[in-house]
Amino acid sequence: MGKIVASILTFIFMAYHMFGAGIFDILEREEEAKRRALVFSTHRLVDSIMCPNSDHHCLEDNATENLNLDLASHFANITGTTQKRFEELSNSQDTARIADVPRILLSARELDNLIRNVTSMAELATKTGIDPHSTEKNNTPEEWIFPKTNHFCMTVLTTIGYGRFSPATEGGRLFCIFYGLFGIPFTVVIFAIVGEAMKEKVQLTADFITARVPHNWSPKNVERATVAFYLTVGNLLFVMVPAVVFVHVEDWSYTESFYYIFVTLSTVGFGDFMANRRKGVDYSTAYVIARLCWLYIGLSYFSVIFYLMTKAIQDGRSKLEERVKTAKDRVREVTSAKWNNSAIGKRRVRRIHVAHVEPTEPTGMATVD
Repeated sequence: MGKIVASILTFIFMAYHMFGAGIFDILEREEEAKRRALVFSTHRLVDSIMCPNSDHHCLEDNATENLNLDLASHFANITGTTQKRFEELSNSQDTARIADVPRILLSARELDNLIRNVTSMAELATKTGIDPHSTEKNNTPEEWIFPKTNHFCMTVLTTIGYGRFSPATEGGRLFCIFYGLFGIPFTVVIFAIVGEAMKEKVQLTADFITARVPHNWSPKNVERATVAFYLTVGNLLFVMVPAVVFVHVEDWSYTESFYYIFVTLSTVGFGDFMANRRKGVDYSTAYVIARLCWLYIGLSYFSVIFYLMTKAIQDGRSKLEERVKTAKDRVREVTSAKWNNSAIGKRRVRRIHVAHVEPTEPTGMATVD
C-alpha cells in the first residue's frame, strides 16, 4: 500500500473517531449527569442520617468532633451498649472521627429504605462507570464528555470492551451498533497499515546493516538481531515507560500497571483496572491524547508481536511434522528390511514372485480356425 493511500486512510480514520466521540457526547452526557446526581443525592441521604446536625461532610475521614458532649441529650434514646461505646471513646481521646461515633437510630422501615437506596445507587454507579463512593466534592471524572468520549470509541473500535461503562440511552446504543459495524473493519485495516510499516522498517534496517557488515555474517542472523533490537525498543516505549507513568498518575503498583498494559494491548479488556478514573483527579487533555496514541500504536505493536509468535509456532509445527514424517519413513524402511531378511519374509516374497509369473503359450502348436 502506498504512503499516500495509507495517509489518507489514517486521516479518515481519525475523523471517524472524532465524529463518534462527538456523537456520544451529545447522546450520553445528559444521562450521565442524571446518574451522577443520583449517586450524589444518595450520599447526601446517608449524610443526613449519620450527621443530622453536622455542618461538615461526616463521611470524610478527616472530619472530627469534640467528644465532650451531653450524653443525656445526644443519646437519650440509645441503648446502654451504645452509651458504653461512646463513653469508651470519650475516655480514650478528646477527638475522634465522626464515623466512629455511634449516633444512628433507625426504624426497620428506614433501615430497609436506606439499604435499598444504597444498593440501587451502587448498582447504577457500577454500570455507569462511576465510583460508588463518589461525592460532589470528590468524584470520578465524567466519562461522556468530549474529548474523553474518544476513550469509549477506542474500546469499541479495537473490541477491547472493558465493560465498566456503556451507553445508557437508546440512541447511544443504536449508534454504537452502526459505529462499530463500520468502524471495527476500518480499524483492522489501520492496524494492518501500521503493522506493515513496522515490518517494513525492520526489513529496511536489516538490509541496511547486511550491506555494511562482513560477508561472513549470515543475513538471517542480522535480521534476527534487528528484530530483537526493535522488540526491545518497543517494550521500552509501549510497556516500561507507560508503566512508570501509570504508577505516578493512576497511583497503581508496578504489577497493576503491567497487568493493565497487557490486558489492554492484548484486547482482553477485563475492565478491573481503567485509567482516567481516579476520584478527585483532573486529568489533563495532553495526558488523555497521549494515552490514546499509546493505545493505538501499542495495539499495532502487540499485533506484530503476536504475528511473530504465531509464525514461530507455525514454523515449529512444520519442522515437527517434517521430523515425524522422516521418523515414520525411517521406521518403515527398517521394518521392511528386517521383514524381507527374515525366513518367513523370504518365503512369502518368493511365493508372491512365483504367483505373478505369467504362463507362456506353448510353441509349435497349430491353431484351429
